[in-house]
Amino acid sequence: MASGLCRRDACATSGLMLVECLVYIAVFTVIMFLAFQSYYHLTAASNRMRATADDITKVMEIGERWRADVRLAVAPVSVAKNGNDEVIRIPQADRVVEYHSTTNAILRRAGDGAQLIPVTDRVSRSSFEKDARKRATAWRWELELQPKYKDTRRKTAMTFIAVPSMEVKQ
Repeated sequence: MASGLCRRDACATSGLMLVECLVYIAVFTVIMFLAFQSYYHLTAASNRMRATADDITKVMEIGERWRADVRLAVAPVSVAKNGNDEVIRIPQADRVVEYHSTTNAILRRAGDGAQLIPVTDRVSRSSFEKDARKRATAWRWELELQPKYKDTRRKTAMTFIAVPSMEVKQ
């Protein structure tokens, strides 16, 4: 009986264990596939959220700079529209600061002879509006950026309001 042939019950048990191992390997493969797919999906979502947070930070810095420029106005602020382009001129004590809203970007010029410096790109909408109130004239800037990723559901949009610090007849 020690001829190398196994009994029928012993061979059936070892065959069943091999099938069980193959099933475990298949289940493990499916679980690992789903885990890697989830990981890459979450990584992409994290990158989109980081890009949106960077856009918000960038827009806030731009808006605060614009508000500081408006607060330093010593003469009436003016807006000129030319088709889709819009220019706001902010006269200050030593220079005139301009913000140019073009089709897809915001440019800033600090002084008459200065160059136009790109402030931001991927602009989908921008408008400068005069907001006359009882005791002061405020200026409102609405700025909306195009999302960096195509599958982002929300656009970065901000509204900034500034009042010239000196009483200037608008």
